[in-house]
Amino acid sequence: MRIWAVLVLLIAGQVTFAKPVGVSPQDMLKLAFVALNSGDAATAFELAAALVARDPGDAVALIMQSRAARNQGRPDLARIAARAAWQVADAPDERFGAAMVMAQALSSAGRRTAAQYWLRRAVQAAPSPEARALAVRDFGYVKSHNPLVLEFDAGLAPSSNINGGSASSTLQIPGLPFVFALSGDAQALSGTEATLGFSARYRLPPTATSATEFRLSANGRHSWLSGEAKAQAPAAEGSDYDFAALELGVGRKVAVPVGIADMAATLGRNWYGGAVLSDYLRLNLGISGALSEQLSGLVGLSLERQARQDNAARSANLVGVTGGMGMALANGDSLRFSLMARNTQSGSAEIDHREASVSLDWNKAAPVGPLRLGAGISLATAHYDRSPYSRDGRADQRLAASLVLGLERVSYFGFSPELTITAARTHSNVSLYESRDVGVALGFRSAF
Repeated sequence: MRIWAVLVLLIAGQVTFAKPVGVSPQDMLKLAFVALNSGDAATAFELAAALVARDPGDAVALIMQSRAARNQGRPDLARIAARAAWQVADAPDERFGAAMVMAQALSSAGRRTAAQYWLRRAVQAAPSPEARALAVRDFGYVKSHNPLVLEFDAGLAPSSNINGGSASSTLQIPGLPFVFALSGDAQALSGTEATLGFSARYRLPPTATSATEFRLSANGRHSWLSGEAKAQAPAAEGSDYDFAALELGVGRKVAVPVGIADMAATLGRNWYGGAVLSDYLRLNLGISGALSEQLSGLVGLSLERQARQDNAARSANLVGVTGGMGMALANGDSLRFSLMARNTQSGSAEIDHREASVSLDWNKAAPVGPLRLGAGISLATAHYDRSPYSRDGRADQRLAASLVLGLERVSYFGFSPELTITAARTHSNVSLYESRDVGVALGFRSAF
């Protein structure tokens, strides 16, 4: 009786009538909105429940019932109503609303990973740019409060050099009057690579000055040889060049006077061609901070022990240093300049070497038509004091460039296709290590 009395008072402004007064479903829904917005979730719930009892397929009433239940602190009931709304929703705005209230109910219950999934559904169903922006905003909020961060990566890439083989068909050893023909599988083999990666990070509750997270990641690459490559190396299989890696890690960030200190330890194992290749332990320490309003800087140190399982003599100790600077341009574009130097010590002449690299990356802030653009270029050098193919050791220089084209207007669940075009050329004083590689990789990237 209390609900109907409220309806009569709101609609007619009086308690007694000369004749019965009917209330349309549309008016009941409007009253439910008024009650909810005024903080009376109980009344809003009862009104929505009456509408659902009248028509169990009323998606809007179910959405209202879910919102009211959530505001009452009844997330289980809110999820039931939201799921029912999703099942009966036909119009884009109804599906959007159902996905949003489901995400809100899940988030209120502490199930933030599931809430992020439903917010991606809301983005997909959004009937307008404004609705999409609302779902993206809520996704960012839920993600920032979710201790569990899940990331996926997938791609497909035709390549002219799957096996990292030589661009030359012969090997000539300096100082000797002999020329050796290289086997087909020692030369570059073309084909297609498929990659799949996954990582999960669990963040402990942060303090005012520090944050700690644990990480698990796995990635793999599978190859298929082209017909030309099979003819060149009949005994080779694409699976011979498969690669996989599994890592466990822990990281900690601490505020320091100059910025943020980032410390991490990673334990990993990788496989090549289906067999265990190596186990490794890597320690990283980095410090990053703002140098000005437009500039940021980073310096880092890494220590790594690689224990080769295929050949113990190839085990190595690695020490590396990195440095970088990021710049925000006046038009919003960003530039990043990076330097790296690393010393790899090993008993194997083919592993023991020193290397250095420099790279420059650019990302355009505003899209060009339908495309998001990015590009990069890098130069790396490596020197091996000893080489079985040269009395003077081995010296390599590698130049690589990439162009990234993202199509953000095409999106599914917030993931957009991204095309990466790469080209690389390695010069070496040992012809076996001369190589060229051109690839086009199709992947998908989260737009938020």
